[in-house]
Amino acid sequence: MDSKMNDPNNHVPEVSPGDVWGDAHALHPRISGSTAILPPKRPKPRPKNDAPESRIDCGLRIDPTPDPQSTDPAADEPAPEPDFEVQEINGSVLRLDHQNAVEGPEKVKAAELPFQPRPAKLKDRNATDREWGNSKQFGLRWILGISLGVASLIIGGVMALPVINQSNATRPPDTHLEVDQVVLSDKDRRMEQIITRQFEAEQLFRSFATASLVDDFLPAIRNAPQLDPIIRANHHPTGLSKDWTPGKDTTWTVNHRDQLVYGTLSGKLPDYSPFRAYVVQDLNGTLLLDWKATTAYSTASFDELAKNLGDASEIRGLIHPEAFYTLAYPESAFQCYQLDSFDGMQSIWVYTGKDGETDRQIHKLFKSGGILPLNSQPKRITLSLKSGPADSLPNQWLIDQLLHPEWIQP
Repeated sequence: MDSKMNDPNNHVPEVSPGDVWGDAHALHPRISGSTAILPPKRPKPRPKNDAPESRIDCGLRIDPTPDPQSTDPAADEPAPEPDFEVQEINGSVLRLDHQNAVEGPEKVKAAELPFQPRPAKLKDRNATDREWGNSKQFGLRWILGISLGVASLIIGGVMALPVINQSNATRPPDTHLEVDQVVLSDKDRRMEQIITRQFEAEQLFRSFATASLVDDFLPAIRNAPQLDPIIRANHHPTGLSKDWTPGKDTTWTVNHRDQLVYGTLSGKLPDYSPFRAYVVQDLNGTLLLDWKATTAYSTASFDELAKNLGDASEIRGLIHPEAFYTLAYPESAFQCYQLDSFDGMQSIWVYTGKDGETDRQIHKLFKSGGILPLNSQPKRITLSLKSGPADSLPNQWLIDQLLHPEWIQP
């Protein structure tokens, strides 16, 4: 080897007297050539004052089973016991001691039940399933028997009817049956007569609405002789065609108030403005049109009333409670109402003295009940008005009298 590669600090140590790695058989003369020897454990360095080791520690060795044919004389000598226990793994099964084994619990013997054969009359379930839903056919004898039985029951019942009726018809001789006669009042009788005359009422209003002259409809007006001058002075033709008739949505209602029976016909004109015609029946059974109620006639127009002008002795309008008070009409002494024209386009303020007779009559129109609030829906009313204090507004009027709680008067 080249001297350049030598390292003075890294060299092979010298062989000591205890190094026997190359001569394993020299350690013990009884070891055969087939024994596997492990290198001996390197001894620990001892202090200088200790005695020299008298024995050489040998390495771990595993001795195989000695060969019986071996001729080695050392094999007959007993081998010294090793310093540690060596367990040989040869594939045998470790078994428990049978004497110390704990016996397990006794096996439970299964109960043996005797065999029970299926009853002979029990049908097979599969056969029952196959027959489910299939109609059964009855024999001819069954059909004839059922038919004869039903026919005999019917014939017997018919033959027994006269006997049953005769027994029921037998009553004591002193038994008298009386039919209660419903006695209608004159008012109910008149309502029953007029309620079926809607078609006549429609034709009556049609002749009035399409007439251009007063004489064309005056004979069909209630109290025509007394109202002739007023009708002629206030008649305004509607200009409707002679072919116009009330629509299918026209309603017919029969009412009564203060022994007055009347019917109201409500609907729409061709210009979609509403109309409300009042019809009464005279003593001869003829239907007549109440002109004042149908036209909502007033002795003064609402234009005049808003300026505190005109004759306010007979005013028709829609009234409902309000709360407009001034110094002339304080809330402590008056009850305020709003009076609208028949078409709802104009309105004035009207007042009644609190706790007066007129106030109680008008208040009754809006009374709904003990625990319910007042009904504030406008009501048709006919009033007589008079001017109030000098410091009142022009459109404030005092109610003088309630003529009728509707537009029609008795």
